[in-house]
Amino acid sequence: MPFFGLFHLQIAFVNIIYSLWRAPKCTDFAHLTAIIKKLQRTAFTDEKKIKNFRAAEDLLITTFTSYIVAWVTHKYRSADWMEILPQKRRDWAATYLNSMGTEWMMENTIPQIFDSMFSGKKRSKAAYAEPGCNEVFHQAGELIFAIGIYLQFREAIHYGRVGELTALMRLMLPYFAGSSSHKYTKELAVFLTMEHVCDEPTWHYILDNLLVKAKGDGFQGADCRMERLIRKQKTHFREKGQDFESMASTCSLISAIMDEAGLILQQSTSKGEDVNIKRRTAKKRINDEASLSHAIIEDGILDNPEKPSTVPPFTIYSTGITKLQFFDLRIIYDEVFGRRMNDDEELIEDDAAFDGEERVLRTANIDLAGACQVDDPIPEDSDIESMSDVS
Repeated sequence: MPFFGLFHLQIAFVNIIYSLWRAPKCTDFAHLTAIIKKLQRTAFTDEKKIKNFRAAEDLLITTFTSYIVAWVTHKYRSADWMEILPQKRRDWAATYLNSMGTEWMMENTIPQIFDSMFSGKKRSKAAYAEPGCNEVFHQAGELIFAIGIYLQFREAIHYGRVGELTALMRLMLPYFAGSSSHKYTKELAVFLTMEHVCDEPTWHYILDNLLVKAKGDGFQGADCRMERLIRKQKTHFREKGQDFESMASTCSLISAIMDEAGLILQQSTSKGEDVNIKRRTAKKRINDEASLSHAIIEDGILDNPEKPSTVPPFTIYSTGITKLQFFDLRIIYDEVFGRRMNDDEELIEDDAAFDGEERVLRTANIDLAGACQVDDPIPEDSDIESMSDVS
């Protein structure tokens, strides 16, 4: 059954996070506008949709890591914490955690970070017990939780952990249901239902074929490879015209997906430059995280429960959960079994029998695997090429 591609699902989810937490008029660091200004990022506008996927992804990664660094630095302070520079504060906290050992940190620090910043249950209880208290921090927690889902999904793709994908899709589904991405809501619901419809070997086969080997280490979405094939064919068409026989021999699906020799050669000849680019990117990200984590601490988000919020709290997740309770299961039935049934379980033969609603037959409404949805930002060439370089 054709369905969405993982690459385009990543783009759509990043777009939801960016468009919701952009909040152009907000000045606190629980929203992305202040973070963009602090980091002096120039690849963003006030438009709701992202224009540069890689820039948006890098912004979310930097934000996520900076909040973790800020929380740890603020939690573990030296005696002269107020007198020393921000870099020395971070160094002291890192040295302290290292001296306590990994086991102690896993038992004490990680659960506290999770309860404080990632647990929706804890946030709900705290907001109910003290309305208006720590409102900005709770908004930051919602942002970090959404980014965390995306980063875990991204990592599961890169390392080929297909067993995690469905669990993460279940966490993504309410965000799509609470937004205007109705097509992804439908397709995610259908895909997750297939786990219970298909026999186990068929379901494992479907999961395994979501990914293909990347040009370097790890895996990438099959639709990402398909995008590369399409762009290669377009280039061939522009340069050599309607020479379809030549195109079939050099740009076929089999050669593009199964022949790894060319990719290995490309990797070996450009490895040195790739390493230098990654080093520069890592160094810049470290500097940005140091600057942003210090700004988060100074802004008072972590320790000022009375800090006022200039933006109402977002309800996209709870709204999505509510909408899913009333989701039309006939849509899932139609998508899985390919037919439209009325309330009497009779096959509908004409459009008028369904109150004028557009008839949706599986054979007449097939989405090509990896095809862009109507509300997707169009990925750039650099976005596609870099999806296999996740580190």
